[in-house]
Amino acid sequence: MILVVALDLFARYGFKKTTMGDIAKAAHIGKATIYNYFESKEAVFAAGVESHCLEFSLAISQAVETATTHEEKIRVWLSTRMDMVRKLLKDIDFTDEALFELLPLAREAKRKHFDQEIGFLEELIVKGKNDGVYQVKYPHIAANALFLAIRGIDIVYLRYHGSPDLEATAKEMLEIFIRGLKTR
Repeated sequence: MILVVALDLFARYGFKKTTMGDIAKAAHIGKATIYNYFESKEAVFAAGVESHCLEFSLAISQAVETATTHEEKIRVWLSTRMDMVRKLLKDIDFTDEALFELLPLAREAKRKHFDQEIGFLEELIVKGKNDGVYQVKYPHIAANALFLAIRGIDIVYLRYHGSPDLEATAKEMLEIFIRGLKTR
């Protein structure tokens, strides 16, 4: 409850203008109580980002488990990832100013999440390689390349609050990537 309220206030009024007292009041708890959970509003924001990252990761891993082929697993990874980015845009309606003000505060949580996501992609590629479906010399580099390419699209997507053209671009790029991984 505290995280949802805080993220809404940060989006609405900006991080700098929002106080711990504002968060406590909106969450209908005492100001002292909020400090039992979080030492600062930076900690509140970081916890909100970590919560979204966990939700993001769980949704992706559960969706990928339903796919049967190696290629389908990577396609499901991308489509679920795009769904989660859309959900994030809907749940957290930040202005561009607020978004770029807050992103540096989430640096550590984002880095941890990105490392996990690259590791997840690497696992998918290694499994495909071990089963003879993919031919790739360096799975970690391939996973990193795919992640960075998609991440670049994410940034533009977030900046312009979604775009069907960007989704189509991401899907086409993924198909090219999958063809490049496949054994000849």
